[in-house]
Amino acid sequence: MLTQGDRDIGLGRAASVADAFAYCERMAMRHYENFPVASIFLPRSLRPSVCAIYAFARTADDYADEGSSPPEVRLEKLSEWGRMLDDSYRGRADHPVFIALAETAAKTGIPKQLLADLLTAFPDGCDQDAVSGFRGIGGLLPVFPPNPVGRLVLHLFQDIAEENLLLSDKICTGLQLANFWQDCLGRSEEGASLRPA
Repeated sequence: MLTQGDRDIGLGRAASVADAFAYCERMAMRHYENFPVASIFLPRSLRPSVCAIYAFARTADDYADEGSSPPEVRLEKLSEWGRMLDDSYRGRADHPVFIALAETAAKTGIPKQLLADLLTAFPDGCDQDAVSGFRGIGGLLPVFPPNPVGRLVLHLFQDIAEENLLLSDKICTGLQLANFWQDCLGRSEEGASLRPA
């Protein structure tokens, strides 16, 4: 399932694992919302894998949040992305993101379930009203499960002691809540600026 965006980045179909990682790196460097994904503070050997995970999540987020497609079309794209993840863990990857992810999983042992868990956040992005009625923190976190990101990074570093996983969950939850509150504050300020004086 190669999109126009895939072709814009310059790859029709990955000819090799190296091409697939290069595709993911280009996506990480060119996205308009991006921050330094594979910074110089990361070991050089891990940067391609970080870019592969970023490209997987970035594409899913784009399917959910962007464009003028109706929610059912975006949900179908996310479902297909999930099926492609399953295929990649069965040795049948044909999209550059999944070729890079399959290579990353082979080297690091990242469980497919962490990537699948990451995908569970995105369907709610297809419906902008999905979070309008949440009740407290317990109602919000299932809508935006942030913790797989930290656990994926710990797998890359081969440092998955239980204590580290739990600390990572707390950090990721805090960061996600801060991000959510920042979005809410931005929306409330935007609304206030539109009210008549």
